[in-house]
Amino acid sequence: MGFFDSVGAVINEGASVLAAYGRVMKASASASGVIPTVAVVSGICGGTAAVWASMFDFVIAGGKDAHLYLAPGEEKKGIFAMQASDESDAFGKVASLLSLVPQNSVGGFEIAADDLNRTVVPVLTEGRCDNRALLSALADDGGYVELYPGDDAMITALVRIGGMGVGVMANDSSVNGGKITTRGARKAAKLISFCDSFGMPLVSLADADGLSADACPAVLSRLALAYLSSDNAKITVYTGHAVGAAFPLMGAKSCGADMVFATATATLSPMLPAGAVAFLWNDRVGKETREALEEAWQKEYAAPVHAAEIGEVDDVIDPAEIRQRICSALMMLAGKSAAAPRRHVNYAL
Repeated sequence: MGFFDSVGAVINEGASVLAAYGRVMKASASASGVIPTVAVVSGICGGTAAVWASMFDFVIAGGKDAHLYLAPGEEKKGIFAMQASDESDAFGKVASLLSLVPQNSVGGFEIAADDLNRTVVPVLTEGRCDNRALLSALADDGGYVELYPGDDAMITALVRIGGMGVGVMANDSSVNGGKITTRGARKAAKLISFCDSFGMPLVSLADADGLSADACPAVLSRLALAYLSSDNAKITVYTGHAVGAAFPLMGAKSCGADMVFATATATLSPMLPAGAVAFLWNDRVGKETREALEEAWQKEYAAPVHAAEIGEVDDVIDPAEIRQRICSALMMLAGKSAAAPRRHVNYAL
């Protein structure tokens, strides 16, 4: 834990105070990836202190007086994982967060009191699940902690499912069709890296119409690299659309997902049926209605059964079964190890 509320260094201490910053930053770096670290900024946190605070896994704003910046007037709001109303609320958020993560990188889990086999009732609109409501339905006792909330379509959260602390990244299709933005990619990459460091499973609820047109390719590549290089248990559920680059970026089998499920109404395709028909079948409009052509494209090229045929989807499921399937996959993958088993070679003839 770190608590930040200081106007800065005592200038006349010269190099001594700068060296002190170096020592505390080194201590924080030594703890990184070994134990979860949380910083609470309840007042001013500027300059080198802002760099130090940003080294923690999670930074919580401890009220309206929380200011994190490199130079006055250059506020760095995006660094806050959670916003508290005051210090007391901040301590409560710290407790909630720490209750969902392992005490150290060794990990471990408990069996949930909540029924592992209970069904869920997803909110469906034109074949797409409301992933925010679904997240609450999947969680043990309905509770989860959202990280880096904002106006983008990427939901990142910590939750307990079947007794396990789990990281969840999910697309909110009600925001610009769930398209992945620069900010959404950045916070998803942070979550993936944290989960990988502490052996926490990652669950992806994918429902995105591709990428935002102004998304930064370099940041999207960080999301891809974070997922591709992580060794933790990874489970993906295609709950709606997985169009274009959103298909691999949200956790495809080919990108290292251990278990992948899709609802029967999911759309898995390089393009949405409407765009594909306009691009490839527009000459057939008139002989057949556009609606019929789009339905035919969905059935012939975008239905999840085709992804299942090539091994990219393990099973096509009823949305009511999502919690059951995730719980069983989490139990199966609880002992996952990235290391190859020790091999003894017998050279005797």
